Amino acid sequence: MIDALVAGRLATKPKRGTQQSGTSYAMAVVWVPLGNDHLSVSAVAFDPDVVDELLALSAGDAVALAGELIPGYWKPRDGKARFLADLEVRGVLTPYRVQRHRDEMTVRRIDQFMSGEQFPPTQDGETQ
Repeated sequence: MIDALVAGRLATKPKRGTQQSGTSYAMAVVWVPLGNDHLSVSAVAFDPDVVDELLALSAGDAVALAGELIPGYWKPRDGKARFLADLEVRGVLTPYRVQRHRDEMTVRRIDQFMSGEQFPPTQDGETQ
């Protein structure tokens, strides 16, 4: 397996599935740009939090997925081999999540400034 970070756009809306054990999973296809072409990455997520995040997205959304990648290829009838990949998703990052994190950090910094705390406390609890 290869640990990978794959960034691209969702080709389709992610779909929910259910295993025989009753646990849910999500499947999606991500198109990763490669110059004038694209790499098709089939993504599947099993972790409930990652499944929910993936299912909240729509086709065309920008996304970065982290997980275990298995590269492959297929050869259609026209004879031109195309690369593809399967990804078991462990983490999802979207522009919305990045903006939400920045907003939270800004609020935290403002609160620290308003309370007079210029620097975070050290391990001993003292400010620098």
